Amino acid sequence: MFKDNSIRILHVVYAMNTGGVESWLMAIYRQLDREKIQFDFLVNTQEKAFFDDEIRQLGGNIIYAGALNNPLAIYQTAKSLLSVEKYQAVHCHNVENSTPVLKAAVVNNIGIRIYHSHNDLNMKLTHLSFFKSMYLKVNRLWALKYANRFLAVSKSAGDSLFKGEGYRLLSLGIDVEKFNPANKNNISKSDFSLAEDDFVVGHVGRFDIQKNHVFLVSIAKVLIQLNPKIKFLLVGKGKLEEEIKSKIKEYGLDNYFLFTGLRSDVPQIMSQVMDAFLFPSLFEGLGLVLVEAQAAGLPIVCSDVIPDEAVVNTDLVQRISLSQPAKEWAETLMTHYEQNKHYEKEKAYRIIEGSSFNLNNTIKILEETWQEKK
Repeated sequence: MFKDNSIRILHVVYAMNTGGVESWLMAIYRQLDREKIQFDFLVNTQEKAFFDDEIRQLGGNIIYAGALNNPLAIYQTAKSLLSVEKYQAVHCHNVENSTPVLKAAVVNNIGIRIYHSHNDLNMKLTHLSFFKSMYLKVNRLWALKYANRFLAVSKSAGDSLFKGEGYRLLSLGIDVEKFNPANKNNISKSDFSLAEDDFVVGHVGRFDIQKNHVFLVSIAKVLIQLNPKIKFLLVGKGKLEEEIKSKIKEYGLDNYFLFTGLRSDVPQIMSQVMDAFLFPSLFEGLGLVLVEAQAAGLPIVCSDVIPDEAVVNTDLVQRISLSQPAKEWAETLMTHYEQNKHYEKEKAYRIIEGSSFNLNNTIKILEETWQEKK
């Protein structure tokens, strides 16, 4: 399979669509010296994902491991792959299939086996069925046995998954330059059939229970009463998208919502189309998209379950409890927006540029981790 002499890292993910982790991996991949380090991705779906073509253009491979609920198939695929191809490291980004891949890495004497916590597992388990919760708990324990490097995006993510095991906090990092106000792109509200004076509230995230779109729609219903010029721009795809669209139709709010699907120009949309950002997640390991929204200079209202590490610019971020009603969320958003609508984009960009979320810092740490001695 491999025709170059670069170091190869095998990343274990579900699919390379535009989620926070996947977009972060792609940002790293684009900036790497790919003559020295290359990525391959072990995935759990045969459907074409958003980044697949770009990955192949950059020199990487997409390898189907088997269905997510079939650990035996995943193990057999990983074992076969790792016995034939030479990987410097295996880097697992989810709990569900880490155990079979990490075990296969042990069998094939892969020296660097990374278990990376991107979510608060304790919070996640409260929203899953009994059997799914047990499956994740078992996977977590066995993966701890087979991994020998532990990374976490936040303290809550690390503590919940590793429970006392030594782990390293690693700020995910974003390509900050994409939010530089000096880099104006030809994108505007009119590209989304919006008027220039529309008040655009944005959200970026896949449509699943974690992102709490149902509550977002309830907040929107109140906001529309407060400001008839408001519009909601939702970026992402997911299994609950049609359910959310039905809820919006039920409320008679179709004219206030725009669904963009998956987009590669999220930084530009945030910086030049959105006016504020709403993020009522039920749980997050970090919430990297909030760091991006801060880099774009957006006033943000989010749930108070968001880890402290994600809040870099306290002027722009207002956290509120999910126990508060939609009316309280709506009023908080309007007040917070009025207080920060003239916040300087240049200042917001510079704050994130100088933080640990600058992607250059992340890449340096990861390169050291992938290449360290056994």
